[in-house]
Amino acid sequence: MNERIRELKEQATKEIWGNDPFNGAPSFEGYELDEEKFAELIVRKCAKVANENVGLFTPGCGNSVLEHFGVEE
Repeated sequence: MNERIRELKEQATKEIWGNDPFNGAPSFEGYELDEEKFAELIVRKCAKVANENVGLFTPGCGNSVLEHFGVEE
C-alpha cells in the first residue's frame, strides 16, 4: 500500500473500547477504520494537491473537488 494512503488510513482509524463484563472496567477491543473519515481525508488531500498544482492554471479547482463530494472546507 502507498505510504501516503497508509498515513491517511492511520488517521482515520480509531480505538474501540467496551466494558469488561466481569468488573465494568474499560476494556480495549481493537481498532476500527472510520470509512467516512478515510474518504473525507482522501478528498481533502486530492483537493489540496489540485489547488497547489492545477490551481495555478484553474483557480479553485480543488475547491470544486470538495464541493463535488460535499466536504466542507
